[in-house]
Amino acid sequence: MNQRPKRRIVNHGEHAVSDDPEMTFSVVLGSCVAACLHDPFLKIGGANHILLPGDSRQTGYGEGKRYGAFLMESLLNDLFKMGAARERLQLKLFGGAQMFGTVNNPGSKNVEFALAYAANEGLNVVSSSLNGDCGRRIEYSPASGRVRQRFLKDAIEEKVVIKPQPRVADTGDLDLF
Repeated sequence: MNQRPKRRIVNHGEHAVSDDPEMTFSVVLGSCVAACLHDPFLKIGGANHILLPGDSRQTGYGEGKRYGAFLMESLLNDLFKMGAARERLQLKLFGGAQMFGTVNNPGSKNVEFALAYAANEGLNVVSSSLNGDCGRRIEYSPASGRVRQRFLKDAIEEKVVIKPQPRVADTGDLDLF
């Protein structure tokens, strides 16, 4: 019997952890940043999807789960509950693209936050794919720590296709009642 692989989409403001070797986390990123943490000894890992840099207490908006500090702490705490050790954790960072050519580049602010957070917390960044000018999709296996990345260079434009109607032979006038 052929089973579909287990897949979980991690939307912005979310995080997920797992030790299931068949689980894959999928994250689509533009200016957002995803942190993928993995404990190779326990074969567990997790990912988050950071929409905004920093801490909501600094901004006063009170929407903590959209902010990097909340999401990083939540991800780390859930991994620690599963037995992960900080000194074994391997961090991979993705995203932070400049998507719209704006002067206020949220992607670079997210990247700055993620790198500063990793340095302040003593997390070992083993790889990263940050900045750029296009979005990306990552597929992360938390049990193995492997990540696949695909750049989303071309916007998909939906085209309306009008099928040609068959030509009907002219048979004369028609009166409708």
